[in-house]
Amino acid sequence: MESTLQKTYKQKALKERKSPRIERLKKRYFSDRLYVDSRRALLVTESYRETGGEPVVIRRARALEKILGEIDIKIMPDELIVGCQNGKSPRSANVFPEMATYWIEKELDEFETRPQDKFIVTEQTKKDLRSIFPYWKGRTLHDHMLAYMPDSTREQLLMDHPAVFGWCAYQNGVGHISQGHEKVIKKGFKKIREEAEERLKNLDLTGPGNIEKQAFQKAVIIVCCAAIKFGKRYSLEARRLSLEEEDMERKEELENIALICDRVPEFPARSFHEAVQFLWFVELIT
Repeated sequence: MESTLQKTYKQKALKERKSPRIERLKKRYFSDRLYVDSRRALLVTESYRETGGEPVVIRRARALEKILGEIDIKIMPDELIVGCQNGKSPRSANVFPEMATYWIEKELDEFETRPQDKFIVTEQTKKDLRSIFPYWKGRTLHDHMLAYMPDSTREQLLMDHPAVFGWCAYQNGVGHISQGHEKVIKKGFKKIREEAEERLKNLDLTGPGNIEKQAFQKAVIIVCCAAIKFGKRYSLEARRLSLEEEDMERKEELENIALICDRVPEFPARSFHEAVQFLWFVELIT
C-alpha cells in the first residue's frame, strides 16, 4: 500500500510531466460555456414518430441509429482521442425527452439563473424543445413508470418527501451500465453484427419467446451498423481537416486519427491508441 508521502510524490511527478497539449485541452474544456443542446432531442423524437408500432427494442435501436448518423460531429484542436456527444462542446448537455419532459418544460427558462449547474439555453433551443414536448406527453419512461406504480407509491414520490429519493435514474440519460469493453475491443462491431445475423438466421420462430429474440437480434444488427458508421464519420472529418491543416505535425496527427477511426469500432483494436479510441466511442454510443 502506498504511503501518503509516496502518493504526494507521484501526484507531483504526474503534474510536472503534464504536456502543453494537456494544459491547452484542460484550459479549453474548463473555459467552455455550458449550453443545452437540442439536436439529440429533435433526432430521437423524429425517429420515434417514424417507428410507431414497432417493438420497443427496434424503436430504441432506430433512434440510436438516427442519432449516430445525423448528430453534429466536431474534432477540436489538439485532440488525439476524438468524439463528442454533441456538436457544440464536450461540456454541453444533451436532452433525453424519451425519459421525461415535465421537469425540462417546467425549468426551461430557469437553467441560466438557477443556483447550481447553470446552462445557457438559446431562444432557438427553447423553441426546438417546446416543439417536441406535446409528442412526449404520456409517452416518456417517467409517464409509463408512474402509470404502473401502486397509488400509495406514486403518492409518496410525487410528494417530494426528503426521505424518499428515486427520480434521477429515469428522468435523464444515465450511464449506470457495464458495456462489456473486453468483448467489443477484441471482436469489433462487425464481428458482433455477423454473430447476430447468424443467430437470426438460425432462430426457430415457432419457439416460445423467439419472436422477442428476433426483434433483439435485429436491434443488435442495427446498432452495430450505426456504431460503425459513427466511426467512419469521424474518419471522414479528420481526413477533411487534415487537408486544410497547414501545421505539418497536426496534419500527421489528423491523418492518423482518420486511419484509426476508419478501423475502430468496426474491427478489433490493435494498439493502445486504437483501444482508447474504441472505448471512447463505446462510451459516447451508450
